[in-house]
Amino acid sequence: MSVVGYVPLEFRNILIRPGRKLLGISIYLKDNRPENLAKLGKIFYERKVFPNHVYSSVEARGSARMVAILNLADIKDTDTNSFLKELESIDVVDHATIFKPTVEGLIVDTTSFPLTMFGERVFIVREPAFKEMILGILRTVGPQLTTRLLYQMGVAVGREYGDIFKRIARDLNVRDPASIVKDISMPILQSLSYAVLEADLDEDKIVVKKKGCIEYSAVERIIEENPSLDMRDYSPRCNAIRGMIEGSVSAILEEEFKSKENCMSESDYCEIILRPKWK
Repeated sequence: MSVVGYVPLEFRNILIRPGRKLLGISIYLKDNRPENLAKLGKIFYERKVFPNHVYSSVEARGSARMVAILNLADIKDTDTNSFLKELESIDVVDHATIFKPTVEGLIVDTTSFPLTMFGERVFIVREPAFKEMILGILRTVGPQLTTRLLYQMGVAVGREYGDIFKRIARDLNVRDPASIVKDISMPILQSLSYAVLEADLDEDKIVVKKKGCIEYSAVERIIEENPSLDMRDYSPRCNAIRGMIEGSVSAILEEEFKSKENCMSESDYCEIILRPKWK
């Protein structure tokens, strides 16, 4: 199967277009006012240059950056250096950088290195690689220790996330801890592709409904592809994600929680039930 079908635009830094001659331009703006992007758009329109792919981000100290990936056929009547100089002549542009394809039809935005989230560096792991990581641990220490290890790793990651969510809440003047859990932590974790998540809080417990859990999917693929592997002691399925939610909630509410997963199938929502650890 062609890999091209698995390169969606959601991951913006790589573009595969077989047979196309591509060119990337990273444009650094002096500030992030919306009208600055409009000025850039006018230049592209006047030159009849229509990007295949474009995205922008807010940089440090209030500046901004726009990345445009172009088809070279659109600027065949001028050289790229003159186009770059024209862009840099705009009063709102600090400077611009060109990045070229590594091979024809493949362009990689190396100007965005390193990727960051909440001010810290991130790296991306695809589900097949995550599956292989779990499988490697399984073959080394067995199912029971694997579930414990993934759970403890999840708790540690979740606590760090929880501290971030509290900082975001302070910036947004959100003071209600329940709202931080429901309206900040769950949507952000879902946006990071862990699972579809919804939280309900009452006086004695928190119920997090989840669906489409990446860990559940990875483990199911392990079972399907490795029928000789004894997985009877591998339960529940989403140990890292459960631990992450537990750690996050504990950090946000500043109280230790313990969690239990009620999940037979990911076809419907599964439940992670959290209760205070010392009650």
